Amino acid sequence: MGGQGHLVAPESTEELAAAMVRYAAEPPLSLARRLEIHGRVDRDFSLMASARHVKELYQRLMKMNSPGQWKMALSPHTPLSGGSVRGEGGALGGEGEL
Repeated sequence: MGGQGHLVAPESTEELAAAMVRYAAEPPLSLARRLEIHGRVDRDFSLMASARHVKELYQRLMKMNSPGQWKMALSPHTPLSGGSVRGEGGALGGEGEL
């Protein structure tokens, strides 16, 4: 996250604890920096951003010339149609249309 995070090995509670101690010892971020980070998380990692990325992937795949081309780009477990992105509060949490 732009130098604001610490990567730790999966399931390593020791590394996670050490990273948390280091983070707690750092001086607080300025309000401007906190707002910048929050904006990036909202823009790139929110439910709407995830839905937008999936929509863009499907659009790119549908522009390919043959189904064989786009089937190779997806894992065998990725649904090609159907399903729902509805949750509590309506479609996509009522945040708008893709």
